[in-house]
Amino acid sequence: MSKVDSNFALKVQDMFSSKYLFKQCIQAITLRDNFQYVIVKSNKEVMILQCAIENCKWSLRASCCIHGDRSLWVLTRFDFEHTYSVDVPLTDHRQATFNVIKDLIKNKISLAGSKLSTPKNIVHFICDEHGLSISYQKAWRACKVALDDIRGSLEDSYKMLPRFAYILELNNLGSVVEYKVDADDRFLYFFMALSASISGWQHCCLVIFIDGTSLKNKYGGTLLSSSTLDANYQIFPLAFCVVDSKNDSSWTWFSNQMKRIIGGRNEVVIVSNRHKRTSSWRVVDTIFHACEKTFNIVNFKHEMRLLESSAPGIREELEPIGFAKWSRAYSPRRRYNVMTTNISESLNSAMLKAKELPICSMLEVLRMMLQIWFFERRNEVDYQVTNFTKTIEGTLRDQIERSRSMKVNSVNNMKYQAIDETSQYVIYLPTKHFEFTMKHLSIKLLRGRMTMDIISSGIVGRPKKVRIPSRMKFKRRIKCGRYGRVGHNCKRFNFKF
Repeated sequence: MSKVDSNFALKVQDMFSSKYLFKQCIQAITLRDNFQYVIVKSNKEVMILQCAIENCKWSLRASCCIHGDRSLWVLTRFDFEHTYSVDVPLTDHRQATFNVIKDLIKNKISLAGSKLSTPKNIVHFICDEHGLSISYQKAWRACKVALDDIRGSLEDSYKMLPRFAYILELNNLGSVVEYKVDADDRFLYFFMALSASISGWQHCCLVIFIDGTSLKNKYGGTLLSSSTLDANYQIFPLAFCVVDSKNDSSWTWFSNQMKRIIGGRNEVVIVSNRHKRTSSWRVVDTIFHACEKTFNIVNFKHEMRLLESSAPGIREELEPIGFAKWSRAYSPRRRYNVMTTNISESLNSAMLKAKELPICSMLEVLRMMLQIWFFERRNEVDYQVTNFTKTIEGTLRDQIERSRSMKVNSVNNMKYQAIDETSQYVIYLPTKHFEFTMKHLSIKLLRGRMTMDIISSGIVGRPKKVRIPSRMKFKRRIKCGRYGRVGHNCKRFNFKF
């Protein structure tokens, strides 16, 4: 009853199931017709209202009567005509309480937030839609009450966790949902991995990104997340876990739950940013990234020497961590060209609004987010006509387009040298199902694989043609033989006295 139709009109003998519903209907009518009323009398048996402007005849009377086995409120008298002048200003409205404003904006606010999620936006909305001027405090209270009605309170949300876990497992067969409480039956951890994520993990790359982000509600906490990359190099969330903080106990419990998802897949690489960055890393950030991205140990040692020359003592900081944890050259498993946890940060950005919600509402928003993502990707795959994903197709097209301008020299029947403007490659052809032109390489892959080894990287900038002098060799300074001045000789002397 927060908003009534423009054609709705009260009449005598109208019945209402409660006094609260009757009063709510009257408040909605006053907001629609832009007038105010005052309460003359109100108790358990009768309620009398009249217009707030003096000498106005608008008034009504409702009384409580017994109808069968329940009580009803009946409108017994109603004078609907207003007799005040139209030039009476109505800047504020006493019936526009925060509960009435809450009913007006409740349908405009969703679970994950909307444009009316701030009091300032609510003030503008009420002014534009209903012509009412309300205070910031009233809009804030209305927004808080509306959000509590939609999302539930924080305390009740923790009490609903066992019921939420049961419904989630019932509607998503094969999901892993676990929670843990302490000895006093207080909340500790909650883990959620949907069946769609578990089944899709079997077709993703063997790299798992783990990260955590702080919750922004009243009781705080930390939301741990694990994700990977699918065949189209898109973010594929695996699991979410709500813990008290990032400590050894919470990480251990989260890792034990992740073992149930990983299953029998071996050679899994886990990328995490649990180690803190040192101050030396910030100074030599460019050199360090070049060191971690090298493909072989020879180049790694070269870059490591450059790193030590720029930041002495950094080797002693990196060796206890282990080169295999951050270097591509020493990694015992395939990292799929992944060196950072950037996709975890992107996932945290997608969960930005959900982190402010109560725990049950937050988990439901995350479930809805995964449902929308997986549905859209499934539809995209259904209309795909190629054997590769969209991202891989684009990469292959770029590589083929780039190979057209390469110059090819034969080494033997199965080995060729490809030269472009900046680099040289050695190409091994396990099968003969490739087509070549005489001077340029045009690859048409029919069967088999092509592997490329970089011989030398290109030189950045214009090639130097002048010999670089050694440190001990100094350039001879030219002096004028006539006056002994530096910077010119006798032929180029143009000094004027």
